[in-house]
Amino acid sequence: MPRASHFDDDHGRLPPGVTRCGYDADTKVSFFRDKDGRYLQSLPGNKWGPFEEVIDNSPEAIDFRARNPQYYPPSRRAPEPRREESRNLQPATTFEQLDLETGSTAQVRVDHTHWKCLQDIDDGDVCLQQNLMVLKQCERCKAKRDVKDEALNAKMTTIGKLVRVDKNGTEYWEYSDVETTVCQR
Repeated sequence: MPRASHFDDDHGRLPPGVTRCGYDADTKVSFFRDKDGRYLQSLPGNKWGPFEEVIDNSPEAIDFRARNPQYYPPSRRAPEPRREESRNLQPATTFEQLDLETGSTAQVRVDHTHWKCLQDIDDGDVCLQQNLMVLKQCERCKAKRDVKDEALNAKMTTIGKLVRVDKNGTEYWEYSDVETTVCQR
């Protein structure tokens, strides 16, 4: 009668974090899952290993992985699409790359140093506070930059306007070639 030892169970044979999760008696293949959620399988007839990763490359599985990256560690996520493939999905990275829908850019021009808040105030008036670009919130009315606001240069002349803010908070400014002087109050 053979002796039983700790080498005969999974605990003594499997790497840390790997657990057995199935066995196919027809093919004599054991299935395992590691701590990252990857599924592994043994070679036919082998009780423990070596292991091969089980990858489902069906269109449904690829689509599921792309829509649900939170279920996969970064090492198992699908690679990000190349820049050319995602041109309309990503914000522009240089001044020359314009948003095709509005003609605006996600990059701030060098001469764009200030912004003018055009938010409505409680008394029916408009704020008109001139703020530095480093401030995302108006110093006077405490409103965040919005699509109404204007781009100003160091001479406090209007050089453009904020036309869109996407769901990630990326601002798209549309600049004009004509400077408009802002009257001081």
